[in-house]
Amino acid sequence: PLHQWQRDLIKLYDENKKNSIITVLAQRQVGKSYALMILALRESINNPYFTTIILTPSYTLGRKFFNDLSKAIKGLPNIRNCNSSYFEITFTNGSVIKIRSAEQRANLRGETCSLLIIDESAFIPLEVGLETFNYTNSTNGSIILSSTPKFKDENNLFYKFYKSAIDREEGCYLIDFTKYDTSAMLDEKKKELYKRKMPFNIYQNEVLGQFLEEKRS
Repeated sequence: PLHQWQRDLIKLYDENKKNSIITVLAQRQVGKSYALMILALRESINNPYFTTIILTPSYTLGRKFFNDLSKAIKGLPNIRNCNSSYFEITFTNGSVIKIRSAEQRANLRGETCSLLIIDESAFIPLEVGLETFNYTNSTNGSIILSSTPKFKDENNLFYKFYKSAIDREEGCYLIDFTKYDTSAMLDEKKKELYKRKMPFNIYQNEVLGQFLEEKRS
Protein backbone atom coordinates (compact mmCIF):
# COMPACT_ATOMS: atom_id res chain seq x y z
CA PRO A 1 0.00 0.00 0.00
CA LEU A 2 1.15 3.52 -0.80
CA HIS A 3 0.96 6.48 1.56
CA GLN A 4 -0.97 9.59 0.54
CA TRP A 5 2.13 11.52 -0.54
CA GLN A 6 3.23 8.60 -2.72
CA ARG A 7 -0.22 8.32 -4.30
CA ASP A 8 -0.24 12.08 -4.94
CA LEU A 9 3.11 11.85 -6.72
CA ILE A 10 1.76 9.18 -9.06
CA LYS A 11 -1.42 11.20 -9.59
CA LEU A 12 0.64 14.28 -10.50
CA TYR A 13 2.57 12.20 -13.02
CA ASP A 14 -0.65 10.79 -14.50
CA GLU A 15 -1.98 14.31 -15.00
CA ASN A 16 1.24 15.54 -16.67
CA LYS A 17 2.73 12.68 -18.67
CA LYS A 18 3.87 14.70 -21.66
CA ASN A 19 6.73 17.21 -21.81
CA SER A 20 6.78 17.73 -18.05
CA ILE A 21 9.44 18.09 -15.38
CA ILE A 22 8.22 17.00 -11.95
CA THR A 23 10.29 17.84 -8.88
CA VAL A 24 9.86 15.70 -5.77
CA LEU A 25 11.19 17.33 -2.58
CA ALA A 26 11.48 14.86 0.28
CA GLN A 27 13.20 14.17 3.55
CA ARG A 28 15.00 10.85 4.06
CA GLN A 29 13.21 7.57 4.56
CA VAL A 30 9.68 8.53 3.51
CA GLY A 31 9.46 6.16 0.55
CA LYS A 32 10.19 8.42 -2.43
CA SER A 33 12.38 5.85 -4.19
CA TYR A 34 9.79 3.15 -3.50
CA ALA A 35 7.04 5.27 -5.07
CA LEU A 36 9.21 5.88 -8.13
CA MET A 37 9.94 2.16 -8.40
CA ILE A 38 6.23 1.33 -8.29
CA LEU A 39 5.54 3.99 -10.94
CA ALA A 40 8.24 2.63 -13.25
CA LEU A 41 6.91 -0.93 -12.88
CA ARG A 42 3.32 0.14 -13.50
CA GLU A 43 4.20 2.05 -16.67
CA SER A 44 6.34 -0.81 -17.96
CA ILE A 45 3.67 -3.45 -17.40
CA ASN A 46 0.78 -1.38 -18.77
CA ASN A 47 2.48 0.18 -21.81
CA PRO A 48 4.17 -1.98 -24.46
CA TYR A 49 7.66 -0.89 -25.55
CA PHE A 50 7.82 1.71 -22.79
CA THR A 51 11.36 2.64 -21.75
CA THR A 52 12.21 4.03 -18.32
CA ILE A 53 15.69 5.22 -17.44
CA ILE A 54 16.60 5.74 -13.79
CA LEU A 55 19.71 7.85 -13.19
CA THR A 56 21.42 7.67 -9.80
CA PRO A 57 24.44 9.62 -8.52
CA SER A 58 26.66 6.55 -8.15
CA TYR A 59 27.10 2.97 -9.30
CA THR A 60 26.51 1.81 -5.73
CA LEU A 61 23.12 3.54 -5.49
CA GLY A 62 22.23 2.24 -8.94
CA ARG A 63 22.96 -1.31 -7.83
CA LYS A 64 20.80 -0.82 -4.72
CA PHE A 65 17.92 0.46 -6.86
CA PHE A 66 18.31 -2.52 -9.18
CA ASN A 67 18.39 -4.98 -6.28
CA ASP A 68 15.22 -3.44 -4.82
CA LEU A 69 13.53 -3.67 -8.21
CA SER A 70 14.62 -7.28 -8.62
CA LYS A 71 12.98 -8.18 -5.31
CA ALA A 72 9.80 -6.36 -6.28
CA ILE A 73 9.40 -8.24 -9.57
CA LYS A 74 10.20 -11.69 -8.19
CA GLY A 75 7.50 -14.08 -9.33
CA LEU A 76 5.90 -11.68 -11.82
CA PRO A 77 4.96 -13.40 -15.11
CA ASN A 78 5.65 -10.19 -17.06
CA ILE A 79 9.46 -10.39 -16.85
CA ARG A 80 11.51 -11.62 -19.79
CA ASN A 81 15.01 -10.88 -18.49
CA CYS A 82 16.67 -9.37 -15.42
CA ASN A 83 20.26 -8.43 -16.30
CA SER A 84 22.36 -7.79 -13.20
CA SER A 85 25.43 -6.84 -15.27
CA TYR A 86 23.80 -3.95 -17.12
CA PHE A 87 21.11 -3.19 -14.51
CA GLU A 88 18.30 -3.69 -17.02
CA ILE A 89 14.92 -5.36 -16.66
CA THR A 90 13.07 -6.38 -19.84
CA PHE A 91 9.35 -7.17 -19.87
CA THR A 92 7.45 -9.60 -22.07
CA ASN A 93 5.64 -6.67 -23.75
CA GLY A 94 8.91 -5.13 -24.93
CA SER A 95 9.18 -2.52 -22.17
CA VAL A 96 12.48 -2.01 -20.37
CA ILE A 97 13.78 -0.32 -17.23
CA LYS A 98 17.43 0.75 -17.36
CA ILE A 99 19.39 1.99 -14.38
CA ARG A 100 22.37 4.22 -15.05
CA SER A 101 24.71 6.24 -12.84
CA ALA A 102 26.16 9.73 -13.24
CA GLU A 103 29.59 8.13 -12.85
CA GLN A 104 29.08 6.58 -16.30
CA ARG A 105 28.97 9.99 -17.96
CA ALA A 106 30.94 8.90 -21.03
CA ASN A 107 28.35 6.19 -21.70
CA LEU A 108 25.19 8.19 -21.07
CA ARG A 109 24.71 9.58 -24.57
CA GLY A 110 22.33 8.20 -27.19
CA GLU A 111 19.54 6.86 -24.98
CA THR A 112 15.82 7.42 -25.52
CA CYS A 113 13.01 6.94 -23.02
CA SER A 114 9.44 7.90 -22.21
CA LEU A 115 10.14 8.35 -18.51
CA LEU A 116 13.40 9.65 -17.05
CA ILE A 117 13.76 9.42 -13.27
CA ILE A 118 16.74 11.21 -11.74
CA ASP A 119 16.95 9.96 -8.16
CA GLU A 120 18.86 11.97 -5.54
CA SER A 121 19.26 14.62 -8.21
CA ALA A 122 20.68 17.18 -5.76
CA PHE A 123 23.81 15.02 -5.77
CA ILE A 124 24.22 14.79 -9.56
CA PRO A 125 26.34 17.40 -11.38
CA LEU A 126 24.21 19.92 -13.27
CA GLU A 127 25.81 19.31 -16.66
CA VAL A 128 25.49 15.53 -16.35
CA GLY A 129 21.82 15.73 -15.44
CA LEU A 130 20.99 18.20 -18.21
CA GLU A 131 22.65 15.97 -20.81
CA THR A 132 20.15 13.22 -20.03
CA PHE A 133 17.13 15.51 -20.54
CA ASN A 134 17.49 14.84 -24.27
CA TYR A 135 16.36 11.25 -23.68
CA THR A 136 12.71 12.34 -23.70
CA ASN A 137 12.82 14.74 -26.67
CA SER A 138 11.52 12.32 -29.31
CA THR A 139 8.95 10.71 -27.00
CA ASN A 140 7.59 13.93 -25.41
CA GLY A 141 8.05 12.07 -22.14
CA SER A 142 8.29 13.13 -18.53
CA ILE A 143 11.28 13.82 -16.30
CA ILE A 144 11.07 13.30 -12.55
CA LEU A 145 13.72 14.89 -10.33
CA SER A 146 13.60 13.43 -6.84
CA SER A 147 15.86 14.27 -3.92
CA THR A 148 16.49 15.44 -0.45
CA PRO A 149 17.72 19.04 -0.75
CA LYS A 150 21.18 20.54 -0.43
CA PHE A 151 21.96 24.23 -0.88
CA LYS A 152 19.96 27.02 -2.49
CA ASP A 153 22.29 27.03 -5.47
CA GLU A 154 21.20 27.81 -9.05
CA ASN A 155 24.01 25.54 -10.23
CA ASN A 156 22.51 22.58 -8.40
CA LEU A 157 20.36 20.44 -10.70
CA PHE A 158 17.64 19.76 -8.15
CA TYR A 159 17.36 23.30 -6.79
CA LYS A 160 17.33 24.76 -10.30
CA PHE A 161 14.15 22.89 -11.25
CA TYR A 162 12.65 23.20 -7.79
CA LYS A 163 12.82 26.95 -8.40
CA SER A 164 11.32 26.51 -11.87
CA ALA A 165 8.35 24.72 -10.33
CA ILE A 166 7.99 27.32 -7.57
CA ASP A 167 8.05 30.06 -10.23
CA ARG A 168 5.36 28.16 -12.18
CA GLU A 169 7.41 27.87 -15.35
CA GLU A 170 5.51 26.05 -18.09
CA GLY A 171 5.71 22.28 -17.81
CA CYS A 172 7.36 22.36 -14.35
CA TYR A 173 5.57 20.88 -11.32
CA LEU A 174 6.38 20.29 -7.66
CA ILE A 175 5.26 17.85 -5.01
CA ASP A 176 6.67 18.51 -1.54
CA PHE A 177 6.60 15.49 0.77
CA THR A 178 7.59 17.68 3.74
CA LYS A 179 4.08 19.18 3.66
CA TYR A 180 2.55 15.81 4.55
CA ASP A 181 2.28 14.04 7.88
CA THR A 182 4.94 11.38 7.32
CA SER A 183 5.12 10.28 10.95
CA ALA A 184 4.08 6.78 9.87
CA MET A 185 7.57 6.51 8.36
CA LEU A 186 9.51 8.71 10.81
CA ASP A 187 7.88 9.43 14.16
CA GLU A 188 8.47 12.47 16.36
CA LYS A 189 10.44 10.50 18.94
CA LYS A 190 13.04 9.45 16.40
CA LYS A 191 13.12 12.94 14.86
CA GLU A 192 13.91 14.38 18.29
CA LEU A 193 16.72 11.86 18.72
CA TYR A 194 18.19 12.84 15.35
CA LYS A 195 17.90 16.51 16.27
CA ARG A 196 20.01 15.95 19.38
CA LYS A 197 22.63 13.76 17.73
CA MET A 198 23.07 15.19 14.22
CA PRO A 199 24.86 18.35 13.14
CA PHE A 200 22.12 20.90 12.49
CA ASN A 201 22.79 21.25 8.75
CA ILE A 202 22.49 17.48 8.25
CA TYR A 203 19.32 17.39 10.37
CA GLN A 204 17.86 20.26 8.35
CA ASN A 205 18.61 18.55 5.02
CA GLU A 206 18.01 14.91 5.80
CA VAL A 207 15.24 14.93 8.41
CA LEU A 208 13.37 18.18 7.75
CA GLY A 209 13.93 18.23 3.99
CA GLN A 210 14.91 21.91 4.01
CA PHE A 211 17.38 23.71 1.76
CA LEU A 212 20.43 25.33 3.31
CA GLU A 213 21.46 28.82 2.30
CA GLU A 214 23.78 28.95 -0.71
CA LYS A 215 27.24 27.62 0.06
CA ARG A 216 29.93 30.27 -0.03
CA SER A 217 33.46 29.61 -1.25
